[in-house]
Amino acid sequence: MFSFIGLKAVLKYEEFAWAVFFVIFLIIFGEAGKHADNKTPSELTGSTLAGTCLSLIAVVYGSSASWCSIVSDFYVHYHPNTSSLKVFSLTTLGIAIPTLIGLCAGASVASAFNLIPAWQEVNEDKGVGYLVQVILYPQGFAKFICVLLVLSGIGMNCIAIYSGALSIQQFARPLQRVPRFIWTALIFVGILLLGLAGRNHLLAFLQNFLSLLGYWYVYIPQILFQKCLCLTVHLQEYRIFCHCLHRTLPLPQRLYGQLRP
Repeated sequence: MFSFIGLKAVLKYEEFAWAVFFVIFLIIFGEAGKHADNKTPSELTGSTLAGTCLSLIAVVYGSSASWCSIVSDFYVHYHPNTSSLKVFSLTTLGIAIPTLIGLCAGASVASAFNLIPAWQEVNEDKGVGYLVQVILYPQGFAKFICVLLVLSGIGMNCIAIYSGALSIQQFARPLQRVPRFIWTALIFVGILLLGLAGRNHLLAFLQNFLSLLGYWYVYIPQILFQKCLCLTVHLQEYRIFCHCLHRTLPLPQRLYGQLRP
């Protein structure tokens, strides 16, 4: 709903939505943290341990790096003279803090599998949702927390849906003639279909998808490195309007942007 209304509604919702997740994770830490096993060493060794660590890094990087393509959409209300250090700090902390909270919660619960095999069985047989219900108590409260977690997670997608519609409109000028709410509706339908298709294997679905995102977004740091460090090009030297004029683009970009009139 917030994605259909506009940027102000999205920002207002996100201003308070984080608090629900924060409280839920505090509850998980409080009830599951006491069972964490930080003494038993890992059974993995050698290349298996290295491969598992690399897989985790790929998933975390894919989840975090995916923000690089849309984060600028939500800085448009900042003053043009805002410090680059401030923007960098806010972006880094905004991504790092919730990521670390989720990683610590997952590590605490996973380490407890050594002491409580029933948790591991529930996680493997029924999934993360049932695992949360087993960890939390009483049962009625656990179901209430799961409902809040699901609804809050769905609401957090309003950022991606809003930016996705903008990205489609920026791809080609003919697409800009289509009202944004139509693209928003189509993206919502796409997310819904993906969720229905992967509902029985959600964890594997997310792991594969986030790993692919890491490969997809790795080109952006390379471009920034080449432009800003190797070529020492400053932002003031960019003529943004040229990207909207087909005749001013280099030949490869002209071929790629044939949809532009």
